[in-house]
Amino acid sequence: MKYSINQETARELDLEGLQLLGALAVEPVKAVDPPATFRPNYLTTIASLRKNETPENLVNPTIGTDGYEVARCFPDLNPPIGLFGQSHASFIQLCRSVFEASDVGATISETFIVESCFEWMRQRHLGATDLPLTEYVLSRCERNVANQEVWLPLIGVQLNLELLLANILFKPVRQADWRRWVFEWESRHPTEIPRLRRFLVDAESEGMSVAVRRLTAEPIKAVEIALKDAEAALDVLRYFSPSNRYPTMPAYCSIAGREPVNRPKHLIIQHAALVSAGTTIANMRANHPWRIDEDLVTKMRGVGFDTLVNLLATPHEERSELQNDFFKALAVYSKSCIAQSLTDKLLYAVLTLECVLLKDESESLQKHIGERMAFIIGKSLEHRIAIVANYKKAYALRSGAVHHGREVTEEEILNEFMPNAWFSLNWVVGALSQFKSKQEMIEHVDDMKFL
Repeated sequence: MKYSINQETARELDLEGLQLLGALAVEPVKAVDPPATFRPNYLTTIASLRKNETPENLVNPTIGTDGYEVARCFPDLNPPIGLFGQSHASFIQLCRSVFEASDVGATISETFIVESCFEWMRQRHLGATDLPLTEYVLSRCERNVANQEVWLPLIGVQLNLELLLANILFKPVRQADWRRWVFEWESRHPTEIPRLRRFLVDAESEGMSVAVRRLTAEPIKAVEIALKDAEAALDVLRYFSPSNRYPTMPAYCSIAGREPVNRPKHLIIQHAALVSAGTTIANMRANHPWRIDEDLVTKMRGVGFDTLVNLLATPHEERSELQNDFFKALAVYSKSCIAQSLTDKLLYAVLTLECVLLKDESESLQKHIGERMAFIIGKSLEHRIAIVANYKKAYALRSGAVHHGREVTEEEILNEFMPNAWFSLNWVVGALSQFKSKQEMIEHVDDMKFL
């Protein structure tokens, strides 16, 4: 892939780069921690059959208390030199200018540009290159963009079929494939096998399901895109999770490493001696994974699965206002699915209903949401009255949690409220093609009171 920058802009950026070379300074004894504006997204490799793309050489970034990078240096040089304080801020601004001027955002990450610019500074400092900054960086980008297939191990879900949701393919991984890959790897890099096996065990490769994203990009950007797209696809998949209707049922259905797992570590001391060290397993991660087979997918298709999958594959600008609003709400509802406490489940569910069933901030949550739920899913007068009554109880629990920090423990109320919430949202799924905006849909629901 070829990249280019306007010649005049390139000359200005190249000059800024040369000026920053003069700002390289010896690493201060006392680290500074000023405000910063760059948060690097590094890929760490457990085991690799190829040379890591970034960084090429040793780089020591300093991350501030706000999680952003505030300085960086070359620790292997004698003495270590780098950019600190204002010179680091100027360097990051230069990197952003290169990033924006080259229009590489679809295939190159900002982190990759930063690493490439800093590597150029090393090479120029050592006299190993005479290339200008922009030519060096774009050449490095072109070398590292390739067809990638990113596999993201999943936790808490087990598939026995392949599901394509937009550009994410969910599928099971056969154990025969794992064994073949490990065998081939061992023949080339036997010293890395123990680390690879530990990674696979931690990811629970036995019976693993994965989310696969195929794309053309450099590795950091490829993983960034894969994570973003997989989370959007999981929002749709989690919508059909049984935990949305059975609130005490634990569920994860997450990318491995992003699952909410409560496993506090402990040490036990007796007579001033360490006698035990271990982990308290408060939640058995994926002990009973959500199994998705053809029968379940058929049932999901009967309650809007194809509608959501088709909309997920539709570009944002081609969806209606209502459809985009619903997907924003779905991202919130997805958090309710994997939340492990009743308090969190309730708060996310109520927030989702607020996003979908309230016209604006001036409307009452307690009155309007409950009534609209009742007319959407109520089958009779008695049923509607019960839905409103239950919502008022759930709203009272929500208020106690938000305003007084109370923990929600009333399972009976949630056992009724959570299914009501799901079926209300499912009615909206069926109406996504009928109405253009949330305002139009809500006006229709309000008119139902007079039918």
